[in-house]
Amino acid sequence: MRCDRIFSTYDCERLKTIENDRLINDETGMKMLCSIREIMSRSKRVKPKKIKPTVVTMNSQFMLKDLDTGKKEIYTLVYPGEDNSIENSISILSHIGTCVIGCSIGTVINLNSGLNRYLVIEDVLFQPEAHGQYQM
Repeated sequence: MRCDRIFSTYDCERLKTIENDRLINDETGMKMLCSIREIMSRSKRVKPKKIKPTVVTMNSQFMLKDLDTGKKEIYTLVYPGEDNSIENSISILSHIGTCVIGCSIGTVINLNSGLNRYLVIEDVLFQPEAHGQYQM
């Protein structure tokens, strides 16, 4: 069964190498990686030059809006090990990272934290592919 997410073929290849690069040290990270692989298996894959600029890809900077409070926050989606080098970065292996990868502006995310907290992807402020940076 397909889902609405879109991945660049480059992101798929790089995400497949995470486990081999020994960047995951814990059980939670492995569970998130398994979740990402499952999502990728059901998602549409496109060449980096063809991906729409409204899609959150790796190294994208995007804005999330809390639908309860209206608070907006800007994040950058990064690979494991890079989340300390960029301000307001979110690892692909975090819950939010796994929720936003491959999603478009307007996608509502339920954080499933027991609090029914919902966020919407309000904007993609920077996407490498939209700027001709296909292997960031």
